[in-house]
Amino acid sequence: MKNRQSQLLKVAFALSALAVAGCKVSVGDGHFDSGLDFDADVTTTGGSATGGSDMSTGGTSNTGGSDVATDASMNDMDSAVGSDASTTTGTIADVPAALAAALCDAREACVGPARLAALYDGNTCADVVAAELEDGSMSQIEVSVTASVLIYDDSVLDDCLSDVRAQGCAVSESRLPAKCREALLGIVATGDDCNTDFDCEGDAFCDFGSPQPSCPGACAARGAADAPCTEDNQCQDGLLCTPAGTCQAPVATSGDCDGDSKICGLQDICVAGTGTCMSQDVVYAQTENADCTPDTGTLCLSDINQGISLVCAADSKTCVPVSLANEACVPGSIPDACPINQYCHPTQEVCVERETAGRACTGRAKECAAGLTCLNDACERIGRLGDACDSDWACYSYHCNLVSGMCEAPVVCQ
Repeated sequence: MKNRQSQLLKVAFALSALAVAGCKVSVGDGHFDSGLDFDADVTTTGGSATGGSDMSTGGTSNTGGSDVATDASMNDMDSAVGSDASTTTGTIADVPAALAAALCDAREACVGPARLAALYDGNTCADVVAAELEDGSMSQIEVSVTASVLIYDDSVLDDCLSDVRAQGCAVSESRLPAKCREALLGIVATGDDCNTDFDCEGDAFCDFGSPQPSCPGACAARGAADAPCTEDNQCQDGLLCTPAGTCQAPVATSGDCDGDSKICGLQDICVAGTGTCMSQDVVYAQTENADCTPDTGTLCLSDINQGISLVCAADSKTCVPVSLANEACVPGSIPDACPINQYCHPTQEVCVERETAGRACTGRAKECAAGLTCLNDACERIGRLGDACDSDWACYSYHCNLVSGMCEAPVVCQ
């Protein structure tokens, strides 16, 4: 799952978006701009959530692991993350939102609400992921039900969602639990024509071919370790599609990582300076006035439940308190030195309101307000299916038809 953050991240740690089906956020994860300019080298893992879980829904390549340089301070995070655990109403149209809520609950259980909210840049995880699922990998499930190649059983959906939530950190590399495959039962045999992953029976996926996809696809077995891939959904359970293009298991804590062929699990961070997967709790450990060195995995203490109260100042390389709203700040600090609804202006050096649609931006952390992303040097609203676009990054589906100039589902088979 390739994250919008991965285009802009300027920190020493690997970005690993909280991954979800159709989500490019990881640690996967969502659509929102980073761009921290602390003077450290860049290593990204090319993916979501958004880290994360492909959930067998055909999502774009998502690489596990958490983004150490989260781009939002969390003093005002109360409504910025998570979801309730309510059940669905039982219609197929409700499934994407219900699954998104369960996925975000699993991620929150792994990294904590504060870090998850920071990862999603102050946006609500469940809202972002639901939009990505609805416009991306799950955009065709109602068509499949109508065509009788997918059978929806709402009687087991709540069990499916409970099993997703129970995955916790394992959601990064896990496919849909067995109960979810019972709720969304594909009946197309391996080798036969399909329009979505959900159409395929068992644990197969719908292979549309590459580099140029074509319709219809054909149900195919998921790849084992070292198999070539372009998306997480092409890999067996327990594996992720790395930026290097092969199915691999996430590296264990303290193992070697490079953000390319060796990537960390959701609960860990790939530290570029040491090439090691480190626990978030080990990385975020320095107290106020202590030295912080991002390139070796030493950042400031943050309570995963209560929020981020200290940031690593770009000038002094020490841990200092988060700035108050409209007060002075140090640009380039990790994470951004201002409250969640503001960002540290690079020239004014003060916390200011995040920019609205149409306002100029440079891609720095948190410049654009929630629901917007920095494209073509301006804050733009992320498009739903049918909205105008000029790049894939302008769409929740991550697919812009440059001929029609509109956001569309990644693969649409009639």
